[in-house]
Amino acid sequence: MADSQESKDSIFPYDLLQGKTNFVRWKRNFRRVAKDEELYDYLAKKEIPELVYPDQQDHLVYAQGKTRSEDKIDTAQSFLKWQSAVKKWESDKAKVKQARKLIRRSVSEGIAAEIEPFDDPVEAINYIYKVYSVHESRVADSIFETIGSLRLNKCSNLNDYLN
Repeated sequence: MADSQESKDSIFPYDLLQGKTNFVRWKRNFRRVAKDEELYDYLAKKEIPELVYPDQQDHLVYAQGKTRSEDKIDTAQSFLKWQSAVKKWESDKAKVKQARKLIRRSVSEGIAAEIEPFDDPVEAINYIYKVYSVHESRVADSIFETIGSLRLNKCSNLNDYLN
């Protein structure tokens, strides 16, 4: 159990999203971690292109002959072009997996269950923002309420209270 907690903390070492009450702090921390993991720009996109394994036929390169009928497939160049597309596909697939893991490990179990149906991490983030984001004025009200609830216990000023 300690190993799973340690691995969970290593990917998102901040408080998990519990709901609207800690959304602003979670969003700031999530953005920080996503940038560190080089996923922020990826998640900020409106939609992620569908991950489809590249077909070799789509990456054929032709060597020009003297006439159009003499054009032949350059197999070496075609293979390199296809291989490059496969590497990009593998990289994109790994980013999707890493983004899903970051999102899942940054939210509470209840919210993780809500976003489980989303295969696309961008859709999951958009859902979280839509459901749990709060207006700036509500955040300010919450902060003022917290400050107002502090009691100085009959101290004349804040220095007396802290000492």
